[in-house]
Amino acid sequence: RILILLPPASPDGTELHCEIATAKISDNPSYEAISYCWGAEVFPETLHVSDGTLAITENLAAGLRRFRLRDRPRRLWADAACINQHDDKEKGHQVALMAKIYSNAESVLVWLGEGSPNVHTGVECIRELASSAWKYGLQYDRSNGGSLFSRVLRIGKKLADEKNGIAAALVKLSSKLDFASINAFTDQDWFKRLWIVQEFVLASKVEIHNGHNVLSDQELSLAIALMFFLLLSAQYEPAEGLIMTVAIVIQRDNHWAECYDSREDCLTLFLVAEGRLCKLD
Repeated sequence: RILILLPPASPDGTELHCEIATAKISDNPSYEAISYCWGAEVFPETLHVSDGTLAITENLAAGLRRFRLRDRPRRLWADAACINQHDDKEKGHQVALMAKIYSNAESVLVWLGEGSPNVHTGVECIRELASSAWKYGLQYDRSNGGSLFSRVLRIGKKLADEKNGIAAALVKLSSKLDFASINAFTDQDWFKRLWIVQEFVLASKVEIHNGHNVLSDQELSLAIALMFFLLLSAQYEPAEGLIMTVAIVIQRDNHWAECYDSREDCLTLFLVAEGRLCKLD
């Protein structure tokens, strides 16, 4: 099922209206997939469909309001609206298709929530790190092949060489960073969930939304690669959320660079999944 999210039906724009269409994955339908946390399992919000209403969580409703276009419908996929949550047989069938659903989507829209002032500062820090990554030899260019983090490791081997100045530059960089805000950003619930690993890794394109702020997957990858330099040079003691973020960014980089070593895949998946939260019905 594809959720066709309609433009606001009234001036206040609070009501959510949609239509539901069905499609075959084999036909490569056009849609974007939403990746989010359900939050508390209470359903105070209403999604109006053509033949009735659907109760949804507050977090999904907030995300839909952010993603809704004002002048035209938007074709989306969101689990709570596109899978019958009261039909275990359907849930089992659709969950088995999740990898295809996210990998076939034109883009994956990550909804982190509205955030806080400290989180929004963290977004700006991530964006600034990404924009300065080139100064440290980091580039995000999938067309040239190879892995971003392979380059990180090659450059990281030079950190002990005081002549090249990389270590000194990282010390200077770490003195300017607002680590508390970066931790606040990566400490949000979405980064700790298990299901988001495949949703983020398999997506051909990712947009990360935090309130009004939007980050691309390239910006996040470059910023995390630069943060990884700081970890290698012992300039920063990472919080749990950042470690989990590093893990899924590396996994995504390896996936799209096609540089897997089959002997290491199982161990890599264990490391990526370690400590993540998951609820199975």
